[in-house]
Formats: sequence, C-alpha cells, structure tokens
Amino acid sequence: MAARLRNNRILRGADTHARGADHRAGPSGYGKTYSLDRIQPYAPTQATIKGIKSGAAFFDALHSNEQQGRVNAMLVDEVGQLIQQIEQKGSPLADLKGYLLDAYGGGSITHTTIKGGERIVNDTTVTFLGLNVDETMWGILSPASFLDGFCQRFAFVIAERDSERHFTDFPRYNNEQIETVVANAWATLTVTQPLSQYKYSPETIAEYDRKFREFGMDIERDGVVNVSFFRRLLQRAHKLALMYHIILGKAAIAEIDVVDVAWAMRLTEWHLRDISKAVLAKSGKAGAILRDVQTLASKQAANGSSLTTRNIQQWGPQLVRSSSEVARSALAAVSNARG
Repeated sequence: MAARLRNNRILRGADTHARGADHRAGPSGYGKTYSLDRIQPYAPTQATIKGIKSGAAFFDALHSNEQQGRVNAMLVDEVGQLIQQIEQKGSPLADLKGYLLDAYGGGSITHTTIKGGERIVNDTTVTFLGLNVDETMWGILSPASFLDGFCQRFAFVIAERDSERHFTDFPRYNNEQIETVVANAWATLTVTQPLSQYKYSPETIAEYDRKFREFGMDIERDGVVNVSFFRRLLQRAHKLALMYHIILGKAAIAEIDVVDVAWAMRLTEWHLRDISKAVLAKSGKAGAILRDVQTLASKQAANGSSLTTRNIQQWGPQLVRSSSEVARSALAAVSNARG
C-alpha cells in the first residue's frame, strides 16, 4: 500500500465536516482555547478560511486560495453555532453541508453564479478544526447527521481533565516554557523534507489488519458505532500512520513501519471511544441505556450505596459494559438527569 503525502488530509472534525476534519469538544474551562493559543502562533500555516457566513462565501474562499496557491485551512471556535445554521433549512449556510461532503470526497466543486455562469475549484482538500463545549455540541448535532454520513467525515476528540493533575495544584501556567517546546516542535517539522511517496512493509499492513479485526469485533459486540463510521475512522488511520512516521523523525525513510501504525491505532482507538459517546448521546439507544442505568442507580441507593462506573460495567446495559469511558459517560448522564 502506498500513500502520497500530497493527498494526506488531517481529520475533519466532528463539529463540522470536510475532508480531514477534527472536532474537539470538552466542558468549558478544560483548556481547549488555551491550548490552541499556545500552539497556533508557531504553526507554519494559519487559517485561510474564516468567518464564513454562507456556502457561497466558503466556495469563494476555496477559489481564492486555489488561485493564490494557499492551503485550505479552516478553524472555527464555538463551531456548534456554525453546525446549527448548516442544519437549518433555508439558512445561508445550508448548502455548506454539501460542499463539505464533496470536499471530503476529494473531487472538484462547481458553483453556479447568479448570472448562470459556473466556477470550479479543483483543490478541495480542507483541514478543518472545530472547537466547542461538548454539552452544547450534543444538543446541536442531529441524529440525521450521523445517519446520512455527515458526522462520519469527522474525528471526534473529547477533552477531559487529567484525574491525576488536580487543578488546585496548578495555580499558574508557564506560558514561556510551553511555547518554547511548541516552537521547537514546529521548527523541527517545518524543516522536514518528506518524500513524495511512502509504502507499508508486509509486517506493517499485517499489523493494521490485526488491529482492524480487533476493533471491528469490539464495535460489533458493543453495537454503538456502526460499520460505515468504523470504516471511515480506520481508513483515516493510514493518514495518521504517515503523520506519525514523519513526526517520529523518519521522513527520509520510505517504509512506514509497525511502530507508526501502533501509534496511529492508539489514537484511532480513542476516536472510536469518543465517537461512541457522541452516538450514545444522540441515538435512540441512549434513552433506553439511561433508563437502565437509572434503575441500577435506584437499586444501589436502596442498598445504601452510590452508583459507580465499576457498578455500571458489572451490572449495567450490555452496550456500556465493555468500555469504562462509555460507562463514565452513562454515569455522568444519570447524575446530570438527577441534578
């Protein structure tokens, strides 16, 4: 299997969708914007698509970037507001959904002007990063977005606090130290000269196949993430393997190795866990799961004890038993419902 660097796309996020998009979600105060502010200034490429108010404006930005030889990079804070308008029929942004789906497919996009003329953009590769508070995001995303494949074009990443790093132990951030590390990392990547093509060794593709089967059996047993969503995430793992290959300092080596795939699959596993939380929050199964967990909580309370993640994994619904991450989400949902 070969991968051409020029075709690499960074996952388009779960808040919004496009080829190579990424959606970062997490409660307010979990450091999403702070982290972005530390990393963004040193990045060699800045956002070239901003403040989009209509599908036509998005097309104009793509067209302008193509003519001027710029990459298409889209960064949206509070991306839920954008998604809400995309999902609203008659909104100026309603046709943006179609453009983003076309961009993910890698084909050209044609826009018909008011006067009946046509303009075409051939370079539709878009890197999309959206940030949003998770609870707001789940309230905005519709079940239809998951069913029609729109959400499946994005990787969901849910930010959570590190339980071993209590916030009271960190009254100040050392911005200078953080930014020095970030600047050095970007500088190293900027001077890297990648090859035009990379390939997998037989051992590497065998490792990918092994993890594919392992994750596939997990999602089939859990019944939360559907097969089409699963396949898109696993196909994205090839791009991640290439990215890790370069990040790990092996850009001059044409063969992607087992270590690269191992890192890619590690991140892919987190994507699968996080998207399962999103699906549970929006799918019809969520209500049944919540009722079962609430019943379990009542039984625990009657026995004088509190419901825990461990209880849910031992005695809760089958869909949440196999993942502590999903069990924690179910516990949080019950707690919020009672509060």
